[in-house]
Amino acid sequence: MEEVNKPKKGTLRLKREFEIYRLWWCLPGILRGRPIEATANDPGLAKFGITDPELQELLQIKTQTAFAEKYGIKDLNTLSEWNKKLEEDRSIDDLFGWAKKLTPNVLIGLYKAAVNDGKAAEFRAWMEVVEKIQPGLTLNIPGADSKLDKLAEIIGGVTKERESSE
Repeated sequence: MEEVNKPKKGTLRLKREFEIYRLWWCLPGILRGRPIEATANDPGLAKFGITDPELQELLQIKTQTAFAEKYGIKDLNTLSEWNKKLEEDRSIDDLFGWAKKLTPNVLIGLYKAAVNDGKAAEFRAWMEVVEKIQPGLTLNIPGADSKLDKLAEIIGGVTKERESSE
């Protein structure tokens, strides 16, 4: 991996490394530096459903300096330039791209929370995400209101029973 001496203004040096850095930069800091498998002090990346070996490898890098060492970037100003570029070009796709593979895990967690806890927030989130019910949407289905009221009453009763038994 060689650095080009003087890049033309507006171009990036080390394009491959920059793309890897962009992915690393978008990963949540709370996951960086965690062990892959659980330890006594840390549940590990596997607990979060992160099983992709390349993603696990990137998450082993905790700091920018460690990133530079791993990828042979001698001039730390390069990372400063990249940070500026990433701040300017930040997009939602970049920020959440790493999480797309984890959606099934989140959905099962949401399902478990809705069934086990019976709280309105989990139920609402499930309906919005899975059933694509938009927030604030009113359904004009004959009898739907009474059915939803009955469902809310049942869920509320189950929640109260759980709370009183604890």
